[in-house]
Amino acid sequence: MIKAESKIYPDSIWLRKTESGSVYLRLRSNIEEVERETEEETETVYQYDEVEVVIANRPSLIDYVENNFNDLFELGKEQMAKVEKTLEEKFEEQEESLDDLWEEFLKSEGLI
Repeated sequence: MIKAESKIYPDSIWLRKTESGSVYLRLRSNIEEVERETEEETETVYQYDEVEVVIANRPSLIDYVENNFNDLFELGKEQMAKVEKTLEEKFEEQEESLDDLWEEFLKSEGLI
């Protein structure tokens, strides 16, 4: 889940894309209007919690999402956590690989 912000009031359900029988939805909850002072003016922004969830496409999709919003929001949190963990693992692998390459370079140059 991420904390997001917009200058326009966000829809709680956004069908972002469809692909191979799946739909990618952005779900937004806890939408709050916030007044923010800038140097020139006071601006209104909207802050909210947002997840992306991937589910199978189906007839009456929006009705399904509205009727199961809370469960789908939780599923989106879980899906995003898995993606984040996978990305962290890949980053760590790449970091280790770069460390190994750097060490090989230093040895080849006689620096260590």
